[in-house]
Amino acid sequence: MHTQEFASQFIQRFKDLQALKVGPPDRRLPRFERDRFSVVGRPDERPEGDPGLALNTGFNIGYIRCAPGKGHCSHSHSDFEVFIPMSGRWKITLEGVGDVFAEAWDVVAVPGGLFHSAVNVGDGDAYMMSVNAGQMTAGYRIAPEIEAELASLTE
Repeated sequence: MHTQEFASQFIQRFKDLQALKVGPPDRRLPRFERDRFSVVGRPDERPEGDPGLALNTGFNIGYIRCAPGKGHCSHSHSDFEVFIPMSGRWKITLEGVGDVFAEAWDVVAVPGGLFHSAVNVGDGDAYMMSVNAGQMTAGYRIAPEIEAELASLTE
């Protein structure tokens, strides 16, 4: 295998990432507006022509980018979700635990089954990486209170 062939299959350039067009339903609520980027895995969510690494590696890596005060809703996974802020300051709320704050390059490992949310509490747009187990999309469950809020939008 030559370098160029390797690069086309196994290297994802940040500058080439495209925001996903599809996403979790919580994005319909203004406080959860964010851009999502699939870095490794999630081939079923990628936009047409996205050159990303749609590999079945046993894990998924994604980035989110959002404005201050925005983030993602409370949800849980059956396995760990690992957060690594890449910029800014983030508040991660863990059900039954409370709030933890993380800054660039900190690592927060959230055990499976624990509802958690994250909000950019910095002064500007910020990025955060997440890593989840799974061959395709990482399965998740939205917290019941968010499901109820989303259901009320369609009534």
